[in-house]
Amino acid sequence: MLILGGKYFDSSGFTAFSEASWRKQELPFGEDYADFWLLDLGLGYEFPRRRGGVSLIFGNVFDQEFSLNQ
Repeated sequence: MLILGGKYFDSSGFTAFSEASWRKQELPFGEDYADFWLLDLGLGYEFPRRRGGVSLIFGNVFDQEFSLNQ
């Protein structure tokens, strides 16, 4: 697994982030392997004096279909 991402924090309390994850997994029953990218994006706001915050996260933005074998 490889994860690349970045976060932005504004002095007004607003935040934004992006994260791209590449996953590679061996498939059961001797099949080859599967690999895929996932992209997550998010926006948020942190209240003054760090009294709390809210976030809105958009996971798997491109609606990539996958099946995780764990």
